[in-house]
Amino acid sequence: MQIAFDTRYLREVCESGLEAERAFGPEVSQILKHRLADLRAARTVMELRQVSAHVFRFLEEGRFALSLRNGYEIALEVNHPRIPTSIDGQVDWRRVTRVRVVAIGVEPCQA
Repeated sequence: MQIAFDTRYLREVCESGLEAERAFGPEVSQILKHRLADLRAARTVMELRQVSAHVFRFLEEGRFALSLRNGYEIALEVNHPRIPTSIDGQVDWRRVTRVRVVAIGVEPCQA
């Protein structure tokens, strides 16, 4: 999957282990590293959900979160120019291959 970042800060903490450790501590930064690797390895959001069901939850339309540790989550949203939708107009998660990190924190987005 392709991953983009909503802000420069989010890019820095996701791409630098040292910055992530400064921001979130060693435990959370280590899990963040693993979750980002899972995102990159998955072809679609549904593939990610199948292998990471225990840490995956849908949020409001077009967004989902992956739990990290100590209450932290990484929140993501669809990042396609035109969001893939099903016949009923819902996000077709089987076709979502581009996401954007929008927040990292303690429950950054409520369901």
